[in-house]
Amino acid sequence: MKKYLDYAGQTYKVQLHYRLGGINYFTGSCDPRGIYFSIAPVSISRSANGEVTMESQTAFSGSTRLVKPLNRKNNKLLELLSQKLDNNLCTSLVQSFASKQLTAEQIDSIFVSS
Repeated sequence: MKKYLDYAGQTYKVQLHYRLGGINYFTGSCDPRGIYFSIAPVSISRSANGEVTMESQTAFSGSTRLVKPLNRKNNKLLELLSQKLDNNLCTSLVQSFASKQLTAEQIDSIFVSS
């Protein structure tokens, strides 16, 4: 699930996705496999029909959180968790992120029941 939202003159990408995990070369640690929630400011270019054709992001400008550790990809669970992220909730998360008040507890509280 990927959504682009505009807030205060900036476009933000809100994404829920499966990641294979492995070595993180920036931190030197091993990231676990699982479903991750991420939010980041981006610049996008759109085609004439409105589709995103190019996206750019400044390194280390976003936030990522593991919401569900998994040993292998589970599309049903990913879809179930994606349904929790309606537009109002995504807008609220973007506002919190933009004001630098988004906490791990806010993200965890969305996905805790799954």
